[in-house]
Amino acid sequence: MQEWPILLENGELVITSEAEQADLWSDDLINGIWPRSPVLWMTVFYLALFIIRPWEKLFPSLAPLHFERCCAIALICCVALSKRARLQMDAQSVAVLLLIFTMGLSGLAAGAPVQSAFVYVYFTLVVFYFVIRSVIRTPYELLFIVVCYVALMTVYLGKSQWEYFMNGAGMWAMGVQRLQGMDVTFSKDNALAQSVNLSIPFLYLLFWVRKPLCASWPLFWRKLFVPSLVIYAGLALTSILLTRSRTGAVGFVLCIALLAWRERKSKVGLLICSMIGVSILIGFQFLPLDIQNRIRTLWDPEAGPKIAQKSAEGRWEGFQAGLKMFKDYPVTGVGVDNFIPYRIAHVDGVALGAHNLIGEILGETGLLGIAAFALFVSIALLNCHRVQRLGARAHGQIIPDIMRQMVLSCRDVIVLLFFHGMAAHNLDRYNWLWVAAFCSLAYNFAQTSTELDNASDLEMAPWTTLG
Repeated sequence: MQEWPILLENGELVITSEAEQADLWSDDLINGIWPRSPVLWMTVFYLALFIIRPWEKLFPSLAPLHFERCCAIALICCVALSKRARLQMDAQSVAVLLLIFTMGLSGLAAGAPVQSAFVYVYFTLVVFYFVIRSVIRTPYELLFIVVCYVALMTVYLGKSQWEYFMNGAGMWAMGVQRLQGMDVTFSKDNALAQSVNLSIPFLYLLFWVRKPLCASWPLFWRKLFVPSLVIYAGLALTSILLTRSRTGAVGFVLCIALLAWRERKSKVGLLICSMIGVSILIGFQFLPLDIQNRIRTLWDPEAGPKIAQKSAEGRWEGFQAGLKMFKDYPVTGVGVDNFIPYRIAHVDGVALGAHNLIGEILGETGLLGIAAFALFVSIALLNCHRVQRLGARAHGQIIPDIMRQMVLSCRDVIVLLFFHGMAAHNLDRYNWLWVAAFCSLAYNFAQTSTELDNASDLEMAPWTTLG
């Protein structure tokens, strides 16, 4: 793993003047850890609403008040009025707008009703994408958002497991009790396992950058950081097992494989990933029999109930239904969120969704949707590639190295999104747009830092402001 030249003396960051303090953090921080930006904290609060969704289960009385809409409007107004926020349009932002445009066009062109609920949800994701792009002004704030994301996921999984163990909450399916989330939208076992897997690359990112990230933090928070990451790792692994999700289990193994590939040139990193992999193989033998049998159905259909095999076959049937819709409406599809109504009326009469991403996009948005989505993902991956090249050129410099690790985590999340998309129609996942925003910001920060004239300035000013 990379070590950076952080200026430390007896465990504390050395700052010799107020000018160095301003150069080092760029934006003022409270106690060297908490950003002072009100719009950034409002963004964190809205991030919590995306993940926890308190109006769905915790406080259902908030639902009639449309609490999340009020918060969204307040956030948008504050961002618009903030002198600090700055919107920068680039290829990624254009691709995002093009994607949502094709979604709206698909239903209109196919003569199908436009599903206002889906369009509204996706519109909120697009708005939040632009909020993230506008309010995050420094690399530190970008990492701070990731810290908040993992912290919120810790709360989410902790509360979900509390309800599972203490109150017997969950869902009985296929003869076993399966952990569910504390919300409704992403609470189902497979969706919950997907949420966990998509967070693990960012968990590894925080462990990787812990020294430069926590360099100016108070001693209490600095000592608490790594144990907190370990706690979340434990919650993540046990949550995937308790969901009894086969896709989640394979996705977790894929996640470890991606991390091992990233560290293939580092003996320490590869050793850590190998130890995790061996621990998984050994720990499998001590799992409850019902969980073992659930996972065994991946290679032995007879190990579990027949409904498990039927579930796998349903995904293939959903893909074929999507192909039938694509043949009927090859250019625009049948319209977003119209998969089930059209399938019932014109395909096979089955009231089920696509259960796979490709079938969903092909059937609902046609060639236009596929092209827009491919452009959207391609630009995100292109930004990842650009940051990796910048990091290779500026080897040993703090910002390019950190942003390189950021985009590697984003790339892993994109791979995991496609993997889980083989078993679930996850086009409406907020992770797609969040990762795209992170990649674009990482490229801007890496590019800005490498344009500084003096290499020493990169070491003394690792949190350079964007723009």
